[in-house]
Formats: sequence, structure tokens, C-alpha cells
Amino acid sequence: MEMLVTKLKSLPAEPGIYEMIDEKGKIIYVGKAVNLKNRVSSYFKGAKDSKTTALVEKIKDVNWTITNNEMEALILESNLIKENKPKYNIILRDDKHYPYLKININDKYPKIQVVRRKINDGAIYFGPYATIGGVKGILKLIEAIFPLRTCSDNELKHRSRPCLQYQIKRCVAPCVGYTTPEEYKLLIEETVMFLRGKEKELVKGLKQKMSEYSKNMEFEKAGKVRDQMEVIGKLTATQIIDKGHAKERDVIGLFEGDKKTSVMIFFIRDGNIFHKENYFLEHQLGENKGEVLKAFLEQYYLNHKPGKEILLPVAYDFKQTEEYLSYQKGSKVKLLIPQKGEKKQLVDMANINALEKYRQSEEARLMKEKELREGLINLKKYLDLKNDPKRIECYDISNISGTNIVASMVVFTDGLADKNEYRKFKIRTVEGQNDFKSMEEVLMRRFKMKDLPKPDLVLIDGGKGQLSSALKIMKGYGIEDIDVLGLAKKEELLFKEDQSEGIFIPRGDKALHIMTGIRDEAHRFAITYHRNLRDREMVASVFDEIEGVGPKRKKLLLQEFGSVGGIRKADINDIIRLLGNEKLARKIKDVLGDG
Repeated sequence: MEMLVTKLKSLPAEPGIYEMIDEKGKIIYVGKAVNLKNRVSSYFKGAKDSKTTALVEKIKDVNWTITNNEMEALILESNLIKENKPKYNIILRDDKHYPYLKININDKYPKIQVVRRKINDGAIYFGPYATIGGVKGILKLIEAIFPLRTCSDNELKHRSRPCLQYQIKRCVAPCVGYTTPEEYKLLIEETVMFLRGKEKELVKGLKQKMSEYSKNMEFEKAGKVRDQMEVIGKLTATQIIDKGHAKERDVIGLFEGDKKTSVMIFFIRDGNIFHKENYFLEHQLGENKGEVLKAFLEQYYLNHKPGKEILLPVAYDFKQTEEYLSYQKGSKVKLLIPQKGEKKQLVDMANINALEKYRQSEEARLMKEKELREGLINLKKYLDLKNDPKRIECYDISNISGTNIVASMVVFTDGLADKNEYRKFKIRTVEGQNDFKSMEEVLMRRFKMKDLPKPDLVLIDGGKGQLSSALKIMKGYGIEDIDVLGLAKKEELLFKEDQSEGIFIPRGDKALHIMTGIRDEAHRFAITYHRNLRDREMVASVFDEIEGVGPKRKKLLLQEFGSVGGIRKADINDIIRLLGNEKLARKIKDVLGDG
């Protein structure tokens, strides 16, 4: 504490961000300040609420970063919260790479791609979308309206006759020259208008095109355009809520629970509810609604483009947030808290939907908790366990022909995956394929780890042989008060020490679901680790054959795309952008092919 007090005295009176650190060196809170010295010192003076008291008790160190102004501090704070997910911040669980739709308009015949990163490559991006399911739904709509190609670049280049998509009128077959680049470009422009929510302008242009086709006696083409307009009309007919008034508006709804708040966003473009998303924010008990809303807006719009107008459900001093969103958008963003009329009705509708999502989430959670409790009780009864199986650790070995042997340890607490406790191991002492010896090494290394709590139950993926290896190591460490089980894949039988016959748990019983679910998660985690190692080796060996790809470029490609499969699936222009060498990028694509 003395060291912390000394450090606090050196705090600068400048704007910036500060990070509160606990005894394990983990960031537990990130904040921003106009004056770092005044703001951080205030935590250690005077009366505090219960949340701040609990935070201060855990602070062992403080780090800070000076910024040029408040805006820089706000952006850096949002990024650090997203990256570190500190316990005492309000957290928007939005840490995934959400999907985008990408159209590379620089291609001769562009297609729509689903990508996880938005980069500055001259392409048009739409999103990010909350779920991959939402993206697939949008793609289905586009396929029904716009006959664009879905084939790979390699297929486009080498096809000699049109595919099934052309036969069912879902593609105009640019692969065999059945359309010109100019005609195809027009299709792309119409698709972009649709994705931007400009249905009125799109339909106006389609009507004009249909009229021209009719005048030129091209009735088949005119009929196709008519069908397009009918589909667009059906999609938008039921969505118009304030036609002509809301060009670009986001509507936020909130429902606050104990430690979780449900947020619903409606995206209104040209009077239509163009898209909607639901999120949950995790926070400490009794958090102020205004603070929760502020945290959501700052974290969400860090990676999403705000509308020109955002309707809010609760009041707070949002002047700084408004400036921040305007800065992010590059033009003025207006925040409003409507008190009456149509705008208030929109917010009320969003609030109702946020409540409904919260209710559904809680019902699902309570049902799952009930099933898990029943399953764990049954598990102890069926297997006559020494302990209540609160912390279950499961181990799995993964290898192919004795190469890159790895193991996983997954942890389930009260029947739920506890991913912060997962561990992975690269086998060091075993030559060739020997799962028994590999298991012995893993358990030896695991039970040397003093920072991990002792499990109540150890589950080994395998039968009697793997179980014997596990028991040998654990007894060598004097650990005999932990239940150890082997789970054989073939018949889903559980093996226990001193029992020659496997223990059968009835199919459909929640206890068996828990055991097989944990075993499958351990297998997934081990396989993922093994694939990552194998892909790294494949990248090295494959690229050794390509002149011009040295260690630095291998590393660049691996960091950007993750694996050989990722490079195969990557757009050629993304590889060109990364390497700055079109000839080399095309050589890599020729060797690897398309994903």
C-alpha cells in the first residue's frame, strides 16, 4: 500500500485514462479523467458507495496514460474496456469479430462475401451484424432479388458452362459471358441501394428499367424486374412506421435487471425498421441506468456507425457522448430523450422488446440451472462420488500419427463452462503416439500448479487404460480424496477405480448429458489447439515452395488470416493489401487455391 500511495503522488494533472490493478496484476477497472491526479486520488478519499468501496479494497496498483484531450481518453477507455473486460466496469459482451457483408466493387464481377474484419481496401462493407444467422437471412433475401454470382473466383475463371444457380434464375452467369460487366455493375449498384435501405429509390429505378424493357419489346426482362419489385414491396410493406420522417435514426430500449441489462436497438432508415439487435450488458448490482446507457453507447458505437439521430430511454448528461459519436461518424449526431408523440412510442416499443428479451433470457437461465442441479445430484448418486461435483476438470489428448501431441484441460463449475480456468498443454516428454504416457505428463504438470483450486472430480476422456494412468499420477502426488472417472466414447460408459465393469447412466438422463458435454468440450478445445499448431507447420512447409515468401511474410500472413484455410478463403485483394505485391499474392492463391 505504501508503494501505491507514493505512486499516486506522481499522478499528472492531465487528461487521460487510468487502470486499477489487483494483486494478481489483472486490470479490474478502467476510467477516464480530465485531470488524472484529481480523479484517481478521489477514490481514496472521503465516503464512498458500496461498489467503489469494494473496488478500492482490491486495488494494489494504478497505471495511467496521458492523452491530448478528453476525446482521445474516451476512445482509449472504450478500447481498453473492450479488450480487458474489467470486473468493475459495465461490460458490453461484444468482443467477437461480428460478421460484415463485403462487396469488392473493384472486381470485374463482384460477389457478396461474409467477412469478420473490416479493412481499408476500397470495398463496400455492411454491418457489423449481431449474428451470423442475421447475415444468412439477408443473403437469402438478396439471392431472391438480385441474381449475383456466389461461386469462387477460381470457379468463375475456369467454368465452361453455367451452374445450377443460372438454371434456377439465381445468377446471370458472368462465368460464361451471359452478361456484360456493365449490366452486372448495375445489379451490384441496385444491391448496394437495397443494403443501404434505399428501397424507394431502388424501386423508382426498377420501374424506369421495366418501362424501357417494355418499350424495347424485351418482355422477359421486364417480367424479371417486375418480380424483383414485388419481392421488395412485400419485404417493406409491413415495416413502414414513420415514412418520410426518419431518414437515419437509431432507437434504444433498456430493461435493467440485477446484474444484467437488456438493450434493444431498432435501426430505422428511410422510415423502415431496417434491422434490430439485442445485447446484454454485465455490471455490478444497483448500477445507475444513465451510466449503463452511457457505457453501452460508448462501447457499441466504437465499432458501429451511429444514425444521425439516436432516441434514448433515460436521461443523463450526454453532451460528451454526443461529441464522441459525432467524432466517430464524421458528422453531427443528435441524442434525444423523447417525452411524447411518435418518438416516445418508438422508445416505448424498444423498451418492451428489451424487457421481453430479458425475460426470455432469465427463463432460459433458470431452466438450465434447474437441469444442471438435477444432473449433478443424479451424477453423485449414480457414481457414489465422495464429493459434490462443483468443480469438474476434464482432460483430452489430441494427435495425428503421433505429431503435435497436445492436451486440453477444461473446467466446469456448477455444471457450466468456466473458460477462464481452461488450460492447454503441448506434450514434451512422449515420443510417438502414446495416450497413456501423454495423460501422465499432463496430470503431473497440472497438479504442480499451485495457483489452481483442487477439483472435486477429474474426468478422463478414455476407458480403463487412461483412468489407470491418471490414478497412478494422482496417487504419486498423494491425491486420493478426489473422484476420478474415465468416460469411454463408444458406449458412453463411465469407469471408476476398483470397478471392473463400466457404470451405465440411462440415455437422456441429465447426468449423462453433463458428462458427455464436458468430454466433448475438452475434445473440441484439444482439437482446436492441435489444428492451430498443425496449420502453423503447414503454412511454413507450403510457403517454402513459393519463392518470395520468407519468414517475415509467413508471419504476416499467419497473423492476419490465422491458418492455411484462412488464406485460402481470403479475398485476393486482402492478400495484395497485406503484402503490397500483386504478383506474389496471385502466386500464393494459385498454389493454395480458393477456400
